[in-house]
Amino acid sequence: MNIYVVMKRTFDTEEKVEIKDGRVDEEGAEFVINLMMNMPLKKRSY
Repeated sequence: MNIYVVMKRTFDTEEKVEIKDGRVDEEGAEFVINLMMNMPLKKRSY
């Protein structure tokens, strides 16, 4: 049995996001790890 965990780094929901020059300014931003529990995974053979 194989177990896979999908994680994504994203902004904290309480974080104020700033835009500079048309891009998200990540300096000083707080990040959290989002475990993507509801995402269906397909088995792939390589």
